[in-house]
Amino acid sequence: MTNHNPTYIIFGLGNPGPEYKNTRHNAGFWCVEFLAEKFGFPVFSRNNKNVMISTGIIAGRPVALVKPRTFVNNSGHAIETGLKKFHVGIDGILIISDDITLPPGKIRLRKEGGSGGHNGLKSIIEILGSNEFARLRIGVGDVDEGSLVDHVLSPLPKESAKLVNEALVVSGAAIELLLTKGLSEAMNIYN
Repeated sequence: MTNHNPTYIIFGLGNPGPEYKNTRHNAGFWCVEFLAEKFGFPVFSRNNKNVMISTGIIAGRPVALVKPRTFVNNSGHAIETGLKKFHVGIDGILIISDDITLPPGKIRLRKEGGSGGHNGLKSIIEILGSNEFARLRIGVGDVDEGSLVDHVLSPLPKESAKLVNEALVVSGAAIELLLTKGLSEAMNIYN
């Protein structure tokens, strides 16, 4: 942990536990883990029952990277914990989630919106009482056949995984721009 009090919190949604590590629903986890590695953040702390946290600097700003431990469907409780811990308002957060409506490797930044059927975003909107928070959605591909639950809790095929890994690199650049120039500028370039 750094001594800098984070002024921005990046939440990567996902499910804790080794059995979920490589599943589509963990795209948010993959992204914050990528950011932690890229910018030299320390290992995520497990001191809180709702969240795992790592703090450091991205683009000159003190940032907290947070992985909820509440499972995707209850993400709102983890977001609430992070906001209280760091005394950051809703305008100082970015939520990163998987999106089945985007092809693998595509990303979308938005400053507000509905849940789009994503239970994690639905939980966050419910707990915060607002849908006006920045979010970055990482495409994991649409459901071809079978159930939605089976789809998001299954691993990506090899080619799709490669595209999503490339999307993590692009997401990192988009987040750097967001932190230096603002969300609108990042949306203009990366959407």
